[in-house]
Amino acid sequence: MGPPPKKKPPAGAIVALVTPETATTDPEDVDLAGLAATTVRIRAEVRKPLG
Repeated sequence: MGPPPKKKPPAGAIVALVTPETATTDPEDVDLAGLAATTVRIRAEVRKPLG
């Protein structure tokens, strides 16, 4: 038997926003609605054609 087939990485994108403030914020204090809005804005920018 040969080695198992390699798995393909999942399709999609991940948006990560890391700042000194977000890195030190208590998880219970994270503004999920604000981060969701930022994620939507970044994804919209990424989807625009270059040029």
